[in-house]
Amino acid sequence: MKAVLFLGALSLGLADSSSAQTSQGTWRDITPETGGSFYSQSFDSLSDGRLVLWREVPWISDDGASWQRLLDEPVHASARLVAAATGDFWVLDSEGGRVFRIEGGRLALKRETPADASLSLASTSAGGLWLSAAGERAGGALSRTSSVSQSFDGGETWELRSNQRLLELISPFGDHPLVSLRDNLQSDVPELSTSDDGGRSWTTRLPEASELYTDPRSPEVLWAIYERPSEGPAYPFRTLFRSEDRGLNWLRIELPLWVPFAVSKSGLLALTWEGVRGDFDGRLVRSDGSAPWQFVRSAEVASGLHASRDGQNVALFDFEGTASYQLSTDGGLSFSRAQLPRRNTPSALSTPRDKGTLVTSTGVSFDRGATWQTTEAGAFDQILAITPTVVLASRSDAFGLVELGLSTDGGLTFADVLPTGLGNSLILSTDLTSNGTPVLFLLERTTCEIFESTDLGVSWRSTDLICPSSSTGYLQSFDARVVGSQRQAVLLTYNFAPANSEGIWRLTTGQEPKSLGGRGGVFRETIDFDGNEVVLLGRPAERTVDAGETWQAFPLQPDESLLAWKSSPTNPALHYAASQRAAYRSTDSGNTWQLISGSDNAEIVDLQVEDDSSILVLTENGLYRWTSSDCVPGPASLCLGGRFQVTASFSAGGPLRTARSFRLTEDTGTFWFFEPDNLEILVKVLDGCDVNGHYWVFTAGLTDVEVEIEITELPTGNHWTTEHPGSSAFPPGSDVQAFACAKSKGAASSGRE
Repeated sequence: MKAVLFLGALSLGLADSSSAQTSQGTWRDITPETGGSFYSQSFDSLSDGRLVLWREVPWISDDGASWQRLLDEPVHASARLVAAATGDFWVLDSEGGRVFRIEGGRLALKRETPADASLSLASTSAGGLWLSAAGERAGGALSRTSSVSQSFDGGETWELRSNQRLLELISPFGDHPLVSLRDNLQSDVPELSTSDDGGRSWTTRLPEASELYTDPRSPEVLWAIYERPSEGPAYPFRTLFRSEDRGLNWLRIELPLWVPFAVSKSGLLALTWEGVRGDFDGRLVRSDGSAPWQFVRSAEVASGLHASRDGQNVALFDFEGTASYQLSTDGGLSFSRAQLPRRNTPSALSTPRDKGTLVTSTGVSFDRGATWQTTEAGAFDQILAITPTVVLASRSDAFGLVELGLSTDGGLTFADVLPTGLGNSLILSTDLTSNGTPVLFLLERTTCEIFESTDLGVSWRSTDLICPSSSTGYLQSFDARVVGSQRQAVLLTYNFAPANSEGIWRLTTGQEPKSLGGRGGVFRETIDFDGNEVVLLGRPAERTVDAGETWQAFPLQPDESLLAWKSSPTNPALHYAASQRAAYRSTDSGNTWQLISGSDNAEIVDLQVEDDSSILVLTENGLYRWTSSDCVPGPASLCLGGRFQVTASFSAGGPLRTARSFRLTEDTGTFWFFEPDNLEILVKVLDGCDVNGHYWVFTAGLTDVEVEIEITELPTGNHWTTEHPGSSAFPPGSDVQAFACAKSKGAASSGRE
């Protein structure tokens, strides 16, 4: 009897991100650039005139039209981007309780705070940093998790200044005096306070204030807004205040006030819909604070107004969240249309194991995410890429399938193939035969009859899989496989009475159903059914590798659910798992686990295995590829030169099949196709960095079948591929510019990065 013990590294990885507990790798943002909506959370400009904004992730632009990502790693969509006075970029992740500095396109953790504490960062040009972490109120008192900390070494070390609960913190004067919105416990609206000793003590200057602004026209002037519910049902009542002595004294300004509001070089700016015909036909107005508002321009459908801290740049974002916006570079006097960064985060993801095709709900890529094409899959909530050309997409409700679409062009277009006459409560599963033929399975919940189609849904027939009796309960989910000439399936049932419980059943062609045991009463799904192995996703997550004789629980946190469990297509020892909080990797068949570095910085939606060295991680705000920094040798992959992973595929007619590997030397290996003693392909990777600044690749073959070779440089995630169409002898090949060498030494075992 085979049993697997799951150790505690999985849960330890949630709290401990040290190198001993993490699997290191590199991230690359490959989110489809096919349009999408846009709602800005922040907008600013730097001293050199460049613009920065947060659109799900941080971006930077020289002209406001052409944008580049500041970050390739995943991060919570609710995080904030702060440009420090020294030019450094900081990411404040209140949801995850972490403060990062962006270094070389990566997140460098500089401070951890209690999760869900509101974070604010103030800075001076001399390098001073002040961080406020405002924890939740606890029993009418200030939370002990609130803090104000100071750093003068770029965030490497921090000194606690006080435990004040500050909701917004600024250092507008370039020295130690600080201004903040501070919780006073007497009102839901904070008070405005100042500190002259670096945040240790605070003096109240304005009893109630909800917003705080600097004035780019004068270093001594501050503006504050107090907002309280009005007597009318439509709009809140807002009062404007001005200080001309660094926040010590405040004067109420008798001026009607609207939202959004900003302060620019040209004065106070606001959007108003009063006196206009349509709900979204707004107006942009301006005032110097002493005179009435003056009409500037029609704002049409604008609903977002942002001004940079220097007051020079003003942005008007559209209500619909379109891919363009209106930009002013003269403080709001004149505007022109500019392009926003294109980004369209998917809600569903799938990839066939061909190392190239990616199918998502917002785009299709045939080159590993380098370029994207539009897709019709957006109407579906699940995508199943069976082969590089055959893709199924479905939409379900609480009762079963509502829509079933079939694509034969890789996911670009879909045709309706939802069958009629099979029932009204259908669940879908798919698999491939040994020769690559797609097989579709449908389970009808009310009758527990299982149908299959081998012609892409044109015709359906009943299988010989026998379901358990109807008394076993509600059919929650199922997974089906083709095993030689047989069909196998696993069912997960749920019993509402007399006691909530689950049942797991394995079905085999022509045999009576076999119970794999009853589990606790929590709704879950079956996944990765493969022979005697069954994984139950959800909470708690469990796995059996001996057909239900024993079950082992994943050691997640009590409130954490496992949403994905994936195995490598070629290495049986390599597994990946993911919860919403983080992704994990196992190189020993699931006995021990390591946290994938950086995966706990965003909310995960799905995980797919791309190959032995890389996975695809879909988060709430982007699609990312993670490539391992260390090579895991397997029966189908070579580890050469300390930094390269090599795989090969072949076809003697029919679908591509995985070649098997055999390492010869540190930099040379071979592959066999049909028999271990019949070597077919030779691959060598040499370090030519001292000669021409590149790594060199040499290939040779003793075959005439179709061959594909792929080499992945693990420290960078870069790929090199070559293809031979077959029908002729495989020619020798060389590429002395296959991978560029970095100029500086790195941590890879080859001595370069």
